[in-house]
Amino acid sequence: MRFISTYVHGIIDYAAAAALALAPNVFRFARLGGAPVRTLRGLSVFAVLYSVFTDYEWGAVKVLSMRTHLKIDAAFGLFLLAAPRALKLAGLDARARRTYEGFGLFSLAASLLTKTEVPCPSVVCMRSEDEEAVPARPAQPAAGTG
Repeated sequence: MRFISTYVHGIIDYAAAAALALAPNVFRFARLGGAPVRTLRGLSVFAVLYSVFTDYEWGAVKVLSMRTHLKIDAAFGLFLLAAPRALKLAGLDARARRTYEGFGLFSLAASLLTKTEVPCPSVVCMRSEDEEAVPARPAQPAAGTG
C-alpha cells in the first residue's frame, strides 16, 4: 500500500540527501576518509540531482516521471545495501556499514511506499496559494482580439 504523498517524498528526498552528506560526521566515521566517505557524499549529490530533475512538487527541471524517480530510489537503496561488500570499501567499520545499510533500507522503503502519481504534475497544472489548480499554460486569445 502506497501512502506517502509525492509532496512528502520530496521533503524526504532533500532531507535524506543532506543526511547522507552529514552521516560520516554524525556517525563518527569521517576519520576513515577515502571511499566510504566519498561514496556517501557523492550519492548525496546524485540524490539532489535526480530530485531536481523529477516532475513532482519539489522538482525544478521536471524531466523524470515519478515512476522513474521511484525506480532510481529502489536502485539507490539496493546499491547502498550492496556497496560495503561489492565495492570492498576499505576500512569500513561497523558504524559505517550500518549507516550504508540503514540508508539503503530507508531508500527501498520510500520507493515502495510512495504514491506513483503526482496529484498535479507540472505539465497539467500549477498551484498558487489563491487557487486550487489552474492550467499550466493560459489559453491564448483568439486571433484578432485584444
